[in-house]
Amino acid sequence: PLKTRILPLVAAASFVLAACQTVPKSIPTSLTPAEYFQDAQQAVSSHENYDAALVYYNTFIKRFPKDTSRIAEAKYEIAFLYYRKGKLQEAKSLFEKLVKEYKQPGGDALPRWPLVLSNKLIIIINDELAKNQPKKQGS
Repeated sequence: PLKTRILPLVAAASFVLAACQTVPKSIPTSLTPAEYFQDAQQAVSSHENYDAALVYYNTFIKRFPKDTSRIAEAKYEIAFLYYRKGKLQEAKSLFEKLVKEYKQPGGDALPRWPLVLSNKLIIIINDELAKNQPKKQGS
């Protein structure tokens, strides 16, 4: 019957899709800084695997603590991933922390685009959070 043929195909497809959503258990230490970003972006663009991308960005931050420019970029990407996951409060908090880093000594040497985009996304998130607030009765 048709059901007995389709069921194994559905099971196999589900397995393949689930495999795409895995998070790397370990990341080779031989990766260059650019490769961390490439692998994170590949995880998102190919599979919408935000958790794998988070692992790449967080591992980059741990392994390259002196690369402050790329760390700012990684922190922006992490906050943006939380935004894409719909975790608005967490994303807003991370964007705000990143904006504060630009006010610290050395902040003027960081790339400008994470600051500009973080400020824009804070406004967008505030608007989204305001829309999701329950309306007060009598108003």
